[in-house]
Amino acid sequence: MTYAVATDRHVPADGALPHLARLFDVQAMARSLASHWTDGAGVVAAPRILGCDIERVKYRPGRNCVVGYRVRLQWPSRPGGAGRRSAAERVAVTRVSAAMYPVDEAESRFQRARMVEAGSEFPPRLSLLRESGVLLWRFPHDRKLAALPTLVDSAELRRSWLPQIVSARWGDGWSIDSLRNELIGYFPDHSATVRSRLRLRSACGRLTRIWSIFGKVRYDDSGEQIFQSMAHLVDSEASRAGVVGYARPLASYAAERVLWQEGIEAPTLDRNLIDGACDDALWERVARAVAGLHRTSMALPPSITRESLRAEIQRAAATIAVAAPSAAPKVDVLRTQLEARLDGIDCTPRATLHGDLHSKNILVGTDRIHLIDLDRLGCGPALAEVGSLLAELVLRDCLAGRALDWRRPAAVASAYARANASRVDADELNWHVAAALLRERAYRCVTSLKPGRLEILPALLDAARSALDGALALEAP
Repeated sequence: MTYAVATDRHVPADGALPHLARLFDVQAMARSLASHWTDGAGVVAAPRILGCDIERVKYRPGRNCVVGYRVRLQWPSRPGGAGRRSAAERVAVTRVSAAMYPVDEAESRFQRARMVEAGSEFPPRLSLLRESGVLLWRFPHDRKLAALPTLVDSAELRRSWLPQIVSARWGDGWSIDSLRNELIGYFPDHSATVRSRLRLRSACGRLTRIWSIFGKVRYDDSGEQIFQSMAHLVDSEASRAGVVGYARPLASYAAERVLWQEGIEAPTLDRNLIDGACDDALWERVARAVAGLHRTSMALPPSITRESLRAEIQRAAATIAVAAPSAAPKVDVLRTQLEARLDGIDCTPRATLHGDLHSKNILVGTDRIHLIDLDRLGCGPALAEVGSLLAELVLRDCLAGRALDWRRPAAVASAYARANASRVDADELNWHVAAALLRERAYRCVTSLKPGRLEILPALLDAARSALDGALALEAP
């Protein structure tokens, strides 16, 4: 493969976005950000950028690329006047989002946005790097997340949502003594999540409690349905039996597209995997929790069907072929084989699916395994979701440069079969692992452009072929 190198990651050469590598050159972007900034008084100023890190990427080859940056900056001191602040006091951390389009499209989008923002408060929240077709907007402005400024404003939260939430959960005798608000996730144009750590005080003043809650704003109107589904799961048989845990939903504000839920203090499965702390007993617990969710009956629309699988396989193959042309022949063979066997795969929607099951959405509590981030609940074939989880284990081997060890995925699959008290069809599970490696893992190597991801595409594609050849051998029931 031939790539243009930018900082610590490889970026595909994209004819529609010839300046794509610039988005990943954080030093160049820092200079651009400094020259396109104004301070809160409307005076053009050039802050000193102390640090600029990439937090999120969404790349669509030949169309656009959105990058979210975490920026640490220092404003110059304002001259004169009593009570002025020093430069050290004006250090701040913020976010900036950049969206690159073909140059003509970027210009037209910028002009439309300026018309929408005509008459809005100064300073302008959007700017354009014309020569490279990049739109820049500063946090918390987000055209699809209107409630984001409120969600990240601690003072406004104390005036609006939080008193109601505290009262509903703990009673009228409790009030907010202090609040620390932290942005823990931001996906431009899609969603943002904050963690609010509250110190609550009773009416008598003698009792206090520390309480962590999470607020999430989304781009769509699915929050109310997610709230109802979470409430159902918290009260489900598997949850009451301690097989699996879920975050308690606290409040849904449909008009603002904001949902609040209670926090869970427990490390992620991802942390355990990094620390090498995943033994057979832990995987048995994880398997029981996932099986408990899958067995919970809910009225949900299908999220995985034969048609959606086919469409995702085709989309992934097409995207990878554009971004990594040298991988196109291998991808095309894999796509053909997956599609040829798809009609024989049972896609009956029998299970309640998490929709985004991976190690960062699995919390390892002392008493139970918790499943979080339930925005994509649906129904579909259970083995599709088991295949996604096993594909992550394969991805980890590839990222570490290790030879693939299929014994661990096989042991996890066998644990799931025991937890579900049913036989797992090895051929179907191998197909789902192969499909997940293509439609999820290999596809995201391109769309996320994380360091090291494009380099492992060949290994992921080879692993998918191995799965189709029956690499995953399950233990006898």
